[in-house]
Amino acid sequence: MQVCLTADETNILSSKIGFFIPGFIPSVPRRQIPLPLRYPVEKFLFKKMDTKPQYNVVQAPLGLRRVEDALLNHGISCKVISPQKIGKLSEEVDVFGVSSMDPLGLGPVSATFRGLLNFDNNFEENKPFTELKFLELIKKIKQYEKPIVVGGSGAGQFELMPEKQASLGIDYVITGEAELIAPVVFKRIINQKHVPKIIRARILRNPESQVPLLSKPTYQGIIEISRGCDRHCKFCDPAIRKFHWFSKNRIVIEAKRTALENNGYIRLLGEDILRYGNKIHDWIPCGKLIELIRDIKKIKTVSKIGLSHACLSSALANPEQIEMLREELDLSPDNFTSLQVGIETGSVQKIKEYMPLKAAPFEPDDWHEVVLDGWKLLCKNYIYPAGTIIIGLDDSEEDLEDTIHLIQKVSRYPGMFFPLFFMSLGRLKNKKISYRTNWFSMPNKMRELYLISLKQLLRQTEHIDGLLFGREIHHRILNQILIVYFQGICEILEDQIKTNEIRNLASSVKVEFRKTLYYLRDKIQSSILSYGF
Repeated sequence: MQVCLTADETNILSSKIGFFIPGFIPSVPRRQIPLPLRYPVEKFLFKKMDTKPQYNVVQAPLGLRRVEDALLNHGISCKVISPQKIGKLSEEVDVFGVSSMDPLGLGPVSATFRGLLNFDNNFEENKPFTELKFLELIKKIKQYEKPIVVGGSGAGQFELMPEKQASLGIDYVITGEAELIAPVVFKRIINQKHVPKIIRARILRNPESQVPLLSKPTYQGIIEISRGCDRHCKFCDPAIRKFHWFSKNRIVIEAKRTALENNGYIRLLGEDILRYGNKIHDWIPCGKLIELIRDIKKIKTVSKIGLSHACLSSALANPEQIEMLREELDLSPDNFTSLQVGIETGSVQKIKEYMPLKAAPFEPDDWHEVVLDGWKLLCKNYIYPAGTIIIGLDDSEEDLEDTIHLIQKVSRYPGMFFPLFFMSLGRLKNKKISYRTNWFSMPNKMRELYLISLKQLLRQTEHIDGLLFGREIHHRILNQILIVYFQGICEILEDQIKTNEIRNLASSVKVEFRKTLYYLRDKIQSSILSYGF
């Protein structure tokens, strides 16, 4: 074996946990989790990757699978190895390739949590699990004294902080779509030829032929149905990729190859999957997504199909397709699904300035109606949205007020939303970043946004806890503990907003944690007495 491909533990979480909420936890700073909960949380989230003989992983993140197939197609011997098994094969390796979503803890979710919870104003030390696990993996690999190449969706963070590459001892970084450039880079490294420290991959012009066909299963059964986005929001990285739909035949082949090792589960990945098959800037969904799903359902090993991202405007532009989705996926109150959508802002001015095509085929002036009616339509058909909101993008008091007004209307319906700090991405890479804003320094209106979002989240966990943290009894107990804990935090935050008095939030968190433990003790004692023990 010449190349060992791997990823840190936060790239593959336990299959026993539910959707949405647990996926946020690796972005929380480790030291902000109460000490008694750290070990169970890590045990709960991170697991040893399932492996086959010769230490090949059974499932791997999509990006690693793409690079693996690209290398194999060019005659380069490689394996995707669990980070826990690397030592067993270190002597056989010439080069290590590491994929990371968030190596420096600067992803939107991580940056939000480490800024928001930056109680002692020490942002650098407030590291999330995503960064800590990446650093742990790099330290482990360094001892084998082989070249290290870092790629993945988070590799661009080393362009924001280039000094980190040298300090961590990372030899090479590949940013962008790596399918074409990776074989060239790895061959040159193996042959000890010169390679730049940072390699910026060119945008793929024909992804259908340039992206290798998946040969092995992906984590969570993820199958790409598109790349890029034609809405061209200025803050978004996918907007700078070439917009392309992968062919139905290709998607079906990849679904067959990945379903068997994912208990029959497939998740369709794209920026706006509801418009599958549409031509560029053709905003009304053409219905080919339904045709695709019908073809995937014919695969005997496929038992469930999940969805990734979509625009609320696309849902609203073709309500009939949403109703057909409900029928094809057999959705009901007990068998619902989710879509990640971008609310982004309630400010029509912001929509016009940074994302004028976000509402298409509707007008930016109609954004509030588009969000509310699109959200209601999805919920009516048991597709519960998970929405994102951007804060810190030149927000005025009026912008924040407009956003609060919008999400208050949305919060009457199921689904969740969460404000994320603006990060300098897409066409706004050079714009001043604001992710170091913490709870103490942010405007009162921002605090109000977070409070509304947290309350909405708690309302949802009371109803769908089985799908959030798993249906096993100890997972349901964890869910109830967290509900009580965060309800107490909500009361503290609400009081602070009303009085405009910022008390020591860190101390308040510790108090609420102690109260939660007392609550748990009382519940256990009550249960024991009720059974007559």
